[in-house]
Amino acid sequence: MPEESDNFPELDSLLDPAFEQFRCEVTSQLGARHTAWLEARLRKERGEIERAARTRASESLLEALRQIRLEHSVTGIAVALVEAAGRFSKRAALFIQKEDRLLGFRLTGADDKKQRKAVERLEIPLADAAGPAHAVETRDTVVCGGGPGELGEPLATILGTAAEDRVHLFPIVLRDRVLALLLADGDEQNPVEQPAIEVLVAVSETWIEAVGTRKRTAPQPEEAAV
Repeated sequence: MPEESDNFPELDSLLDPAFEQFRCEVTSQLGARHTAWLEARLRKERGEIERAARTRASESLLEALRQIRLEHSVTGIAVALVEAAGRFSKRAALFIQKEDRLLGFRLTGADDKKQRKAVERLEIPLADAAGPAHAVETRDTVVCGGGPGELGEPLATILGTAAEDRVHLFPIVLRDRVLALLLADGDEQNPVEQPAIEVLVAVSETWIEAVGTRKRTAPQPEEAAV
């Protein structure tokens, strides 16, 4: 009868490949289950994050709309609009159209007080700013470059934008007339959320009309006294 020790090498040679195959199969199954679980978990968390983000965005938009509707003057609505637009972009500015030029009204999203003051003092001839001129002419949202040829030299210099930057221009229209132009630009952290800003602009236009109508139809002091 052969010694048991004599059979060990042969037994080892048979068991080692079988054990290795078993180990690989178990590892593979565990890995597959782990991968499937991880992917499912990520999908769930991504869905929760997306739902939370949508909820926050909706709440922010509703709050911005409430602030606009709380105003009872055109100036107040204009201020509320540009501040609200700043929630959905890196920076927003409002310009009032007067004949063939735009007059700076307000800038939000910029920490530099000098920059804000410079925008408020700015006058932009439409003939020197192709992007704003196109938005005023078409009465529609325009996305243009940020270079001097598109925004005009003074505004591009104040904002520090370049030709490769994307600047959104939203005309505020009342009865086919452009009252003002809202500018918004962004970056990777704070992109311009065009649909949200267009909703803000549309509501502002409607509210300006409502405020104007209410003032026109309100009884005069002498009428109210009768």
